[in-house]
Amino acid sequence: MKIEEINKVLSITGKESDIFLPNEIFSDLQDNITDGTHVAFAYSYCYLTQFLYRNCKYFNIEVLLDVNVIKEILGYNKSNRTMNYITKKGGILEEIGYLESTKDFPVTWTFEKSSDEGLSFSMSSELGKDILPPIPKMFFLKRPIKAFKRVIQRINADGEIEEEEIEGTFYDVTETHSVDFNVFMYCMANKDLGVVAFYLYSWLKHKNDRFDGYDVPLSKLSAETGIARRTLVNYMDFLKGYRMIEHKFNQEYFVVGMYDNDRKATTYYTNEYHFFLDETAPFKKMEVMKREDYLAIKKREREEREAQIPKIDIPLSELPF
Repeated sequence: MKIEEINKVLSITGKESDIFLPNEIFSDLQDNITDGTHVAFAYSYCYLTQFLYRNCKYFNIEVLLDVNVIKEILGYNKSNRTMNYITKKGGILEEIGYLESTKDFPVTWTFEKSSDEGLSFSMSSELGKDILPPIPKMFFLKRPIKAFKRVIQRINADGEIEEEEIEGTFYDVTETHSVDFNVFMYCMANKDLGVVAFYLYSWLKHKNDRFDGYDVPLSKLSAETGIARRTLVNYMDFLKGYRMIEHKFNQEYFVVGMYDNDRKATTYYTNEYHFFLDETAPFKKMEVMKREDYLAIKKREREEREAQIPKIDIPLSELPF
């Protein structure tokens, strides 16, 4: 779908509340889904379903947001069943405690600063059937469990890992990250980007929230995200080309077989949505040096270092033999 279509289908007003996803979602998904592109789909699906629930979108729009519409928003044909094992009732996202299927949907939400509860929802189950819209028998939506309750791991003073149950991300944003919904729509509407680019951007965004730029080699980034290296390289180029991210090289050139102590990880920075481009633009790429030229430079540097070492001249008469 194009951004205009997503805006229309979801009745986006620009006043929707931001959502926060738990940082542990990245490891939780990778621990239970082996295909990196499927991890990206599952992450994007969790993001969208939490956004829909938090902003009471399910029946406050013209189109019924069933599983087919959600698939199309995520860039998949409604007849595609590849990801059903992740999203279906009893599927992986329900098995690992991220979502649960329900027919009870939020109609409105309120936030009272003076209330202990803070955010609260008026649910369809609290309303009379005569004022509810017609609901298909087979329809169900996803309730984001981690938005209400979650368990996080902390390291105690003894260095041991402890689990602590806290309020969900609707109420407590400890160890969470947030991504602008405009970024989500931008990725879903672009055939070059989709769920994989959104997932990679979100990963880098959550790292940038903690660090001033994130230093990481591509091999490590592939391991951290679960995205195969070749696929990762292609999508990182798209993120750079569309100015979704900036990067800084910390070494002058790339050489096959470069010594480990000369390798420096690239630093990545995530841009805000208003910096994104409509079309890809050229971006700086690292210079490539031939291995023989690199070895010649290293030899010359070694010789220069050796030449600077002071020579010790001991007269023969002072030798002990």
